[in-house]
Amino acid sequence: MSLVPKNNINFKLKNFGADKVFVISERNSFRREEFIKAWKWSDLKYEFVDAIMGKELDLKYFIESGRLTRFIDPSGSISKNIIAVALSHQKAYRKALAEGKPSADDNGKPFRNFLFLEDDARPTNALIDMIQSGEYRKLLRDINKFSFDILWLGRARPYIKGKYLNNRLQHLTRFDSPGAHAY
Repeated sequence: MSLVPKNNINFKLKNFGADKVFVISERNSFRREEFIKAWKWSDLKYEFVDAIMGKELDLKYFIESGRLTRFIDPSGSISKNIIAVALSHQKAYRKALAEGKPSADDNGKPFRNFLFLEDDARPTNALIDMIQSGEYRKLLRDINKFSFDILWLGRARPYIKGKYLNNRLQHLTRFDSPGAHAY
């Protein structure tokens, strides 16, 4: 079941403050269809990036070619699927970097902020509550007020360890459960 704002509130997500949104997803998949359905109520404008699938990888090639000499995973596990996820994100980052360069048709203004989602990203009750309370608008204002290399949206657990920038944003303690809904 997809969440939608109560009373059919007509508030724009404004792409969560991003100039461009990329969604990593397997081509022609059920998950891609479900992502589209889940966000249909919003004005979220996104582009799918076809995921690299673990079953497509030849690990022997990656090791012998020198492309995979080490891989750090905080949970200590590695598999074809974990490597495929990393490569899929790398593919999305490259796409963003290429599109972030100014071109003649965009008046020389490059994209500044990109949002990367996976196809299982869904609106949450907390997001809907933020939209309806007006806190979401304040969050967007805060995102534009600060300068970030990377910003995680959402959280892995209710309490996040870090230094507060204000009452909505924190600077996370490195490697301390930075799991997020998006970044």
